[in-house]
Amino acid sequence: MAATHLQILAKRFPSVTAVLAELANLEAVLTLPVPTVHVVSDVHGEDVKLRQVVNNASGSLRPLFEQLFAGRLDGEAIEQLLTLTYYPRETWAVMVRGASPDRRRELLHWVAGHAVIAIRDLARHYSLKYVARIIPDPYDAVFRELVFADELARQPAFLDRLLAPFLRAERDGELVGLISHVIRHLAVGELVVAGDLGDRGPRIDRVIDLIAEQPNVAITWGNHDASWIAASLGHPAAIATVVRLSLRYQRLAQLEDGYGISLEPVARLARDAYAGDPAECFRVKGDADDDLALARMQKAIAILQFKLEGQLFERRPEWQLAHRALLRRIDPAAGTVEIDGARYPLRDTRFPTVDWADPCKLSAAEARCLAALVAGFTGSRPLAAQMAFVVSHGQMSLRRDLCAIFLASAACRSTTPASRSRS
Repeated sequence: MAATHLQILAKRFPSVTAVLAELANLEAVLTLPVPTVHVVSDVHGEDVKLRQVVNNASGSLRPLFEQLFAGRLDGEAIEQLLTLTYYPRETWAVMVRGASPDRRRELLHWVAGHAVIAIRDLARHYSLKYVARIIPDPYDAVFRELVFADELARQPAFLDRLLAPFLRAERDGELVGLISHVIRHLAVGELVVAGDLGDRGPRIDRVIDLIAEQPNVAITWGNHDASWIAASLGHPAAIATVVRLSLRYQRLAQLEDGYGISLEPVARLARDAYAGDPAECFRVKGDADDDLALARMQKAIAILQFKLEGQLFERRPEWQLAHRALLRRIDPAAGTVEIDGARYPLRDTRFPTVDWADPCKLSAAEARCLAALVAGFTGSRPLAAQMAFVVSHGQMSLRRDLCAIFLASAACRSTTPASRSRS
């Protein structure tokens, strides 16, 4: 193992000079102020809410702007600058609507000038090598000129000509957006997502897309993340779990639009096996155009999930979960189920696909449905790519300074100091 690590390092740093340069950078970084680690948890597919939290850098930009621009800008101007940083394209469009070319030029200089002040202050937490990675190509040279203009005593005409092409091409809004992204990315040294990327929210695929856009991100897995990872690999019980929750909360778009996975096999099973079933106990959350059809689909996949979990518990007795194979604990004649030694009346006794001689055995229709779902999940390239990202950037727990970060920890809902590793 040590030899493998040395071979990897040798490729990255092939000479003594390269090693010394990297050591110099890493040792100097240890003296820098500690950047902020932004920790969020229980995202549950709420991509719009997550984007709002990411855009305002967990509220860290407001006190920074108020401190930096006190005496320079009034409260209304600071608020406008903050809004521009949170939502640059929309805010800039409002600011320049109907503006003359001269006024547009004046506004761009105003934004760039104040943004540079913020970028310089935030950059104190990082090495220039790291700051350069934050700035997207091919705009790194433009940003360097903006940031170091005062130190290099650049004349106003230089900066005017530097920004003029963006105005002529009407791409000034794009530059404002890039400036805002740089500020937000420097305001948070690392984004840690502490579990449950998806579940009852609308779009786990958009959540992962947003997380992947961040320059430095880490993930701790929750139970829902484990289900999605397993489902992408074709695990039958995990697939049934993911599909059931998507149906329960009417989140079909994340499967069908996000990952190209059809739920028609479940709809067919529901139509064939549960026609006429009121499925009262399986009504979906929220208003639905075809509530009964979705309820029957949820019931169909729920029974399939119970069967698959029962089979799994039997194959893995070391898990000691046989008591959770609930179909085997139902007394169909009495209409009751035994849970933890107590008997409870069933609220639904319609089980057309269950053979009580072998309750966990799939019917022929359920087997066909499952085969189609497995093919859909394992054949989805977007799902495979996103789950590969979640796996490569994740683990069960993280440590940042004296804070342990894992799902359901009360500590992981606060912003904590980062370890000094922003090189």
